[in-house]
Amino acid sequence: MKNIMNQILNTRSKTLFQRISPFLPIKGQVLDIGCGTGHNAREIRDRTALDVYEADVENMKILPPPPIIFNGYDLPFENDSFQCVLLLFVLHYCKDIVSLLQEIRRVTSGALIVLQSTYVGIIGKATLQTRDWVEGTLAFYVARLVGLIGKYPCPLHPREFLERERLETMFNQAGWSITYFEPQYWPFVKVSRDLYVLGEQ
Repeated sequence: MKNIMNQILNTRSKTLFQRISPFLPIKGQVLDIGCGTGHNAREIRDRTALDVYEADVENMKILPPPPIIFNGYDLPFENDSFQCVLLLFVLHYCKDIVSLLQEIRRVTSGALIVLQSTYVGIIGKATLQTRDWVEGTLAFYVARLVGLIGKYPCPLHPREFLERERLETMFNQAGWSITYFEPQYWPFVKVSRDLYVLGEQ
């Protein structure tokens, strides 16, 4: 079971890298916020010359090194520490999305790359809630059961599933402008895995 879950995470990280790689800087420091198991960061390290830092509100890492733990609001870094910041399917877990987005502006001199699922309508929201429970909460408990991660409480508690218009409003409120947008729609349901590349207004 451990090998199967690791293979799923490896495959997912390769797919995500393909989407974000055209927008990563060639060199410098990148911050992965909400780094989870560490597979996404490892893929970037293996495929680029970037120095990747990882931050999260809990240590769910399977791969070393351990993440930098923060409170979800205040990032423990100096101004302009990074050339790029990543938020890969993280924002629906955040307590205060706008505050975090503003804090990210402080610590990066470059782009913010966001991958986030959005929905339209009741069916779209229900689909997103179900998928998040399967891929998030259920997957966490299975990983804990088989010993892939430690025996600590599940930190994956969605706070707000997002419609695209609301997400883009929060980007604007936090002082970000959209420089690139690419939807990736699910078949038959109004759910999309949206890619945003953001720059300061």
